[in-house]
Amino acid sequence: MLFGDRVMRLKAIILLVVFFTPVVQAAGSLFGEHGNYSLAGSYKNLLTVSETPVSRDGFWSDLNRIRLRFDADVNDSIRFSTSIDNEFLAGTLLDRRDFNLVKDASTDTLLDLDHLVVDSEDLLWQASIYRMYLTYTAEKSKLVLGRQRVAWGVGRVWNPFDLFNPISPLQIEQDQRVGVDAVNLEYYTGSLSSLNLVFAAGDDSDQNSIGLKGTANINKYDLHLMAGEFRENRVVGFGFTGDLSGAGLRGEATYTDPDAGNDYWQAILGWDYSFKNPLYVMFEYLYNGGNVKRPAAPGGFTLESNRRIFSGEIETRNSNFLASGLAYDITPLVQVGSLLIYDIDGSSVFFAPTLAYNILPDLDWTLGVQLFSGSERSEYGDLPDVYYTSLEWFF
Repeated sequence: MLFGDRVMRLKAIILLVVFFTPVVQAAGSLFGEHGNYSLAGSYKNLLTVSETPVSRDGFWSDLNRIRLRFDADVNDSIRFSTSIDNEFLAGTLLDRRDFNLVKDASTDTLLDLDHLVVDSEDLLWQASIYRMYLTYTAEKSKLVLGRQRVAWGVGRVWNPFDLFNPISPLQIEQDQRVGVDAVNLEYYTGSLSSLNLVFAAGDDSDQNSIGLKGTANINKYDLHLMAGEFRENRVVGFGFTGDLSGAGLRGEATYTDPDAGNDYWQAILGWDYSFKNPLYVMFEYLYNGGNVKRPAAPGGFTLESNRRIFSGEIETRNSNFLASGLAYDITPLVQVGSLLIYDIDGSSVFFAPTLAYNILPDLDWTLGVQLFSGSERSEYGDLPDVYYTSLEWFF
């Protein structure tokens, strides 16, 4: 059966290449006359071995993703960008209850741009539009319309500001973020200052988000003020980034008045430094005044709690966390790194070392593990260890 799955995936990849070729040629003919265009892509294989959080059933999963990105400059002011994904997932993960709960969960975006081509016991094939937006650039402003990433946070591990596209520090693929269907307007009030207004529509009115962020530079520090209503939660915040004796210093703090429950504060303070030798170090502290009394998964595992945690929203049992990270280039092609998060209140630990090797200029290999330690009621003590390896080719 596993051999049959691989044959099916190989056939699907060949069909995608065959059918996409005339599309590329047609796009080249169209935009070659009226503007500049570029076509790029990537193929990624991610093999993961772990256990399900609740039943502790062992599983393996094999993800193959083909991503094609097309960018076209219609004229000097207008640019169109889209990224199309085809993902093929096989393995024993497909018949686990935990996976089926997550698979069936909604992304809360306005448009449903995902399509399950094959959903069987042995193979899941999903085609989706990862990004699709139009950018209009003027002298003092920029407008972006469509499925996009809105990056407001400045943290390295946690981002209280990042309420449009949050991501969990436990997620293996840190560069993969579900986009939002948004109207994103940025007005530049000066060379180092701006106002950014974003409205992101959800599939229901209570999933809509709107926020305004202002940025100014004072004494070589970027200062940020934000306010908005995110999925019916009213939030205001302050942040900064700058240089302190050659090191990076950054922080964010938000006050949230939720639609249900008590109001609370969240804050981070981070420091990082790159030494003259190829060593990078980072420290970041998180205070989470909200969600402390809610049971975190898997002890209180539900579809909603699982969606919140793995969507990246800062959902924790405890209030105080300290993260440290490092990256060291053994050679120009080989890098080792790690992320360590210590749950101060519950005395539990998340440790994620990685080894990355740039085999060829366009081919990267990564080997990693996620280790969890602590008591059953601590932040990380309930979670199973994860082992993974990935190979990514850019073309």
